[in-house]
Amino acid sequence: NITITFNEAVRHLDNTALSDLNVDALITLKDTDANGSDISFDATINTDKTIITVNPAIDFSSVQTVYAAIGASVEDASDNAIDAANVTFTTKDTQGPSFIWNPTNGATGVPADANVTLTFAELVRKVDDTELTDTNVDALLTLKDTDANGSDISFFDATVSSGGGVSSLYFDGIDDYVKVDREVQDDFTLQAWVKTTTSRTGSKPWQGLPIVYADYPGGTNLDFCTAVLNGKFSFNTGPSDQTIQSTSSIDDGEWHHVVATREKSTGTISVYVNGTIENSLVTTNTGSLTLPTDIYIGGQLVNSKYFKGNIKEVAVWTSTISSDGVAALYNSGSPLNVLTDAGDYNSSSSVQGYWKLNDGSGLTAADASASNNDGTITGAIWNTDNVGTYTIITMNPTSDFSSSQVVYA
Repeated sequence: NITITFNEAVRHLDNTALSDLNVDALITLKDTDANGSDISFDATINTDKTIITVNPAIDFSSVQTVYAAIGASVEDASDNAIDAANVTFTTKDTQGPSFIWNPTNGATGVPADANVTLTFAELVRKVDDTELTDTNVDALLTLKDTDANGSDISFFDATVSSGGGVSSLYFDGIDDYVKVDREVQDDFTLQAWVKTTTSRTGSKPWQGLPIVYADYPGGTNLDFCTAVLNGKFSFNTGPSDQTIQSTSSIDDGEWHHVVATREKSTGTISVYVNGTIENSLVTTNTGSLTLPTDIYIGGQLVNSKYFKGNIKEVAVWTSTISSDGVAALYNSGSPLNVLTDAGDYNSSSSVQGYWKLNDGSGLTAADASASNNDGTITGAIWNTDNVGTYTIITMNPTSDFSSSQVVYA
């Protein structure tokens, strides 16, 4: 429960008494922030009229950010009203870590020399709170032939790797952005991972909130824009400004992988959300997109619009990545390192810029690609809530699996 404690008795501004029946109207309880969705509750006040207790209708979720507020709506017996006040807090982590097997359950055609990996969405340790290491992890794992009752595949070595921590930049939606040099113009792919609950309505990306943005004022300019628009991921190229949007919403406060591709020869533009193509259009624009000289991440200085939320793993390529390649980049929600080919992703050689946005301090967004096109940060702050940490356990059999062998892990 949430309690608001006063140092003396309080009442309504009209001098009427507070009661369990009327105190609810004084309280705001929302998810995330003042613009979030309402959280149902029942509020009560004690007999002495000094403590308001806010009891949510259901328990908060694990690691939920909660916003509570009271307006300048009560006063003491001498007609002195309180100042409006609010508090934001995050609940305790009460859920076990999610994880992904690779190969997945029921997979076929797995290479005989494949490793088995278990990827956790956060840092993990042993249940006795001791560290998980290459030395002790083997004892936690089972690898058998056929099923749980099969013979042991005893010859494997397991290793543990962890990473993450500072995982993204937070943009306040007021005046924050990152500026980098624009180094793509013909065939290209744009990627970002975004988390937001804020959008704008309209028909063109410049009416939305910018993600990876290279807009230039004027009706004949060769530019491009991606943004959160109508809650969707939108993309256009100039000067035709023909615009497409995703079918999925990306303003639900969850992390989403968004990708826009452009093929110069046909003018075809496409948008992907979480590894799946959701819209494509053959435009009349087949020129080189040579303006402006900069790309803005999270900012749109022409019309003073700014993204509100978190952005990470921004990348640009000088090629149009295939649908299979984009799906591989999504990697079931675990961002893939774009500098290394993996599975159906084979475009690492055309990476022109890669800003992980996990530097953790300073006003520079380092470019991890060979371009060394570091970005300049204005306003945006480093996120340090450990979102984006991960642990990977890799089981490496000392000999290849046999042909058509069924493996249980």
